[in-house]
Amino acid sequence: MDLLDGYVTTAEAALLIEKGTRIIARLCQDGKLPGAKKMAKTWLIPRESVLSYRPERGRPKTKKERLAAERAAFLAEAKEVV
Repeated sequence: MDLLDGYVTTAEAALLIEKGTRIIARLCQDGKLPGAKKMAKTWLIPRESVLSYRPERGRPKTKKERLAAERAAFLAEAKEVV
């Protein structure tokens, strides 16, 4: 039995779920594909994580909404420090 059985690369994962390799790498970095591990410059991703991936739904936030959320988070953090 090969040690890499059950794991796929970003290129293979991209083909499985019809996304780009950079998107797959970003999902790995963000922890959205559980069990993904980086070995040198290559991501090894459990095949089951890729197949069970469900993208988040909802519309993208506008710049105004993102700034408001960042400001609220900053103010909340500042209150904790005081």
